[in-house]
Amino acid sequence: MEKKIIITFLLLFYLAGLPANLQSQSLQNGQRRMYESAKQRTVAQDWKQAARLYEKMIRKYPDSRYDDEAKFWVGYCLEKEDGRQEEAFQTFDELVKKRPDSPWADDAVFNQISLAESFVRKGDEKYRPFLKDQLANDDPRIRHQAALALGRLGDTSVLPVLKDMQDRGEFKEIAKSLVEELENAQNQEGALATDGKVKVGKNLKPAQKSKTRFALNAKPDHLVYYSEKRFAQYRALTHQNDEWTRDQLLTFGLWYILPPESFDDYYSLDKNARKEWLRMFWKRNDPTPLTDVNEAEIEFEKRVKYAREHFTYYDGLKDFYYAPWDARGEIYIKYGKPSLRKHDAYREYWYYADYNRISFFIRPKVTNIFGRAIFLDSRFLRTRRVDPEKLKDEYVFAPSFHFTLDRKIKPIRDFRVEIAKDSRGTSNILLHYELPIDELKIQRENKRYKVEYEQKYVLFDSKMNEIMRRENIQQVAKSSKGILKRQKIIKQTIRFELKPGNYSLALQIEDKKAKKLAVKMIDFQVKG
Repeated sequence: MEKKIIITFLLLFYLAGLPANLQSQSLQNGQRRMYESAKQRTVAQDWKQAARLYEKMIRKYPDSRYDDEAKFWVGYCLEKEDGRQEEAFQTFDELVKKRPDSPWADDAVFNQISLAESFVRKGDEKYRPFLKDQLANDDPRIRHQAALALGRLGDTSVLPVLKDMQDRGEFKEIAKSLVEELENAQNQEGALATDGKVKVGKNLKPAQKSKTRFALNAKPDHLVYYSEKRFAQYRALTHQNDEWTRDQLLTFGLWYILPPESFDDYYSLDKNARKEWLRMFWKRNDPTPLTDVNEAEIEFEKRVKYAREHFTYYDGLKDFYYAPWDARGEIYIKYGKPSLRKHDAYREYWYYADYNRISFFIRPKVTNIFGRAIFLDSRFLRTRRVDPEKLKDEYVFAPSFHFTLDRKIKPIRDFRVEIAKDSRGTSNILLHYELPIDELKIQRENKRYKVEYEQKYVLFDSKMNEIMRRENIQQVAKSSKGILKRQKIIKQTIRFELKPGNYSLALQIEDKKAKKLAVKMIDFQVKG
């Protein structure tokens, strides 16, 4: 006994003598090892042992950066054990009450909603008030989940909420089905019951479980945030290891910026065919198609490289599927470097001044495949008179690639192609466009005022091979600056002849004096 006390004393003495940064590193390593052990047991579905390890870590490291996360997983593991669901509900409740601002609090509430629904379904009515309380939650996703749960329980008081949900958002199909069931049940019974409840048929979908980062093996039809096609694509791209080739990284990056059908087209091709597909894709999306440099393609590859180097989250869990980067990598690939980036212990704040002043809160070390890692800032939502669900779809879930050149003229107006055949049967192509004069630099020359710009256009065939290129100088001159400004726009028409076929035409307007550039591309068909 004395020997153990001496060894313990010497160990404590040794630790006390370590530099503060080494002591901190030692604590962090201990927390991480214990947390990873608990995660391993969670993935293996050894719920009892996993819960014990999380609880042990909470006791040993009460101020750990993993504390809230560990508390959530204790509840999650208890939920999976037979007969311990009420303990799980209380564990989630403690987390929500003690740390309401934690990013794990809303995950806990999602699981509480699922549990409460199952309790009420079994006849325990004391959990119904909890579901009704969540209808007033500030988070619309939580309100919607609570409404769905009450709807499945036959509570007609949520019909107004469900009717609103059936017109928008990711739950509209489920909400529509519930509305029909509840209204049919009302009509069959002839009148509402005094408690506002009716019987709901068995054909309705079961309660939506909270989606977690350990659910990557879940069946696609259980997902809420992505379509089955989109999830299947994502799942096919993930790895159980952390070994990625350059082509694999670029392909994963494309998943974030391509619509599902386009990604399917690309992914189904062999290596050589993919190269040709990408050449055509990037040529169509080249901000300067009349030059040999494709700034958008270069920027995309830079973003993929940066995401891989700075936002990896691989921690070696067995049977777990990983992307090459976490949710921060996803936003970085889609939007690039933020104008402002801040972070606390749980999340990062990214702000984009150049892209409609979008601002995100992002959870590090987790992907957004289940919609639980990237959130639009509430301040951004308040300034937009648009449905928050639509904004979330547009800015978070929709594939996109945001990139603009610094030199920019306002969009070329009335850009269109007119096709007319002459008496010989030749197709005459008329390309019309308008250009705002106030975007060009007004110059004085020989007592006259003028605007001058380079007009260039390139014609591509259906495979984006260049078949025609023209360039010239255009100018408009007036006797006074006032007369020139009052003209407001320059109207131009370009004429040329073409054989039948499918074409793409890129127009480039450049004012070198003002250092501004405008590019527009259009696809059209000339019929035989």
